[in-house]
Amino acid sequence: MLLNRIILFNQKINANGILFIIDLILILYFAKSWYRTYKRTGWKIDYWQITIFKMLILPILIMYPFNASINNIEVVGKENYDNIVSKVDLAFSISLLGYLFVYVGSYFYNKTNLYLYIDRLFSPINLLIENNIKNNQSLYVAAFLSISLILFVTYIQIANNVLFNPRFYFMTHGSVRPFYNITLLIYPFTLTYFGLRIIQSPNWSSIAIFLFLLGVSIFLGTRGAILEPVLTIILFYYFKKYKVLKLKKIMMYGFVIVFAAFIIQNLRNKISVSENMFARFFQDFFYGNSFSDNRDFAWILAYWDEKYLLGKTYISGLISFIPRQYSDFRNEWNFGIFTTRTAHLDSNLHPGLRPGIFGEAFLNFSYLGVIMLGFIVGVFVRHIDASIKYYINYNQDVIKAFSQGFPLIIVFCLCLSVNFMSLYSYLIITFTLAAFRQALQVKRVAINDK
Repeated sequence: MLLNRIILFNQKINANGILFIIDLILILYFAKSWYRTYKRTGWKIDYWQITIFKMLILPILIMYPFNASINNIEVVGKENYDNIVSKVDLAFSISLLGYLFVYVGSYFYNKTNLYLYIDRLFSPINLLIENNIKNNQSLYVAAFLSISLILFVTYIQIANNVLFNPRFYFMTHGSVRPFYNITLLIYPFTLTYFGLRIIQSPNWSSIAIFLFLLGVSIFLGTRGAILEPVLTIILFYYFKKYKVLKLKKIMMYGFVIVFAAFIIQNLRNKISVSENMFARFFQDFFYGNSFSDNRDFAWILAYWDEKYLLGKTYISGLISFIPRQYSDFRNEWNFGIFTTRTAHLDSNLHPGLRPGIFGEAFLNFSYLGVIMLGFIVGVFVRHIDASIKYYINYNQDVIKAFSQGFPLIIVFCLCLSVNFMSLYSYLIITFTLAAFRQALQVKRVAINDK
């Protein structure tokens, strides 16, 4: 029956009929809203569209028909497959509820003066970020830290014969793990900052450092640290030139970056790039771990005891500055550990499952948590989108526009509590660079006074 299950292409697609139709309608609605916005504003891509696409459309809506496919057995194992499939539709339905309230939050933002209060709240930190990117001294300090850490991480890989595949080694060797984690925190924003500087006011030293950082990124062994900043740079390059740059060109750049990330994944797993390359790419894209949010959420739900966590994982995230070895609470309720324990995985070998942006909110506060988080996401993403358009249209200032995105880091913490450590690290680095910059300015003023 059509409204029972839709199974196509030897079970490569397996979906509930009603949910599949709803899924298609929502994808088409997103495409229509994109086209309507483009015709009205001239923006072929804007921050709202790209963020919603990245957070919800791709990992949830587009991937849903593939989440119950038998091709997932390669990743999840035969023993887990049937249990996961039984919860895929529930996981998807929960995310649909959150997606609906993202639009409710966006509508509320458009109809109120909420932007005034958000601006007042975040303008001090936004200004610090902007000044750090525009100042040479603070930018070069960030480059020095990133390059030093990457070289050290590379040396450890060579010394232990784990070149291109450092994640497992550092995860199982606690004495050097902090260096790897700090590198993964500092490197992406340093690469992004230099890319933005090149877009706004290019010079040879910034270009040379950017290219060097990009080249050594292959030794980080993770696609996210490379893919995220490069795609951000491409996106803001388009924002600056949105009136003249063709969308086809931007899409070509994006595809090249994604395909390069796939090759890096093969290097990490020691797979020949030419060995069934396109078949491997298809398998990894639709059934691998890159966009597996809904499947991972179903995996957790399949073994969950249905006892709501009532904020415990969020509290664990808030106190993530305390090492786990000194906190029994964090050892128990760290969200990564909770997901691996629930899914019967080894937390010493697996960093945790990603249940999409609404999974943790649901596990803690049921459907009310999903509704509230969806509303918050809608408000803040719409605010950042409006701020970026304002500073691009009236100031042609890519760096100032980028600095308006800080609130999204806080939203990411609400979506996944393990991101609190990234927030704290980002704040520490931002304030440290600002303090260093201001100290140099004071010293320069003192010298001039003499």
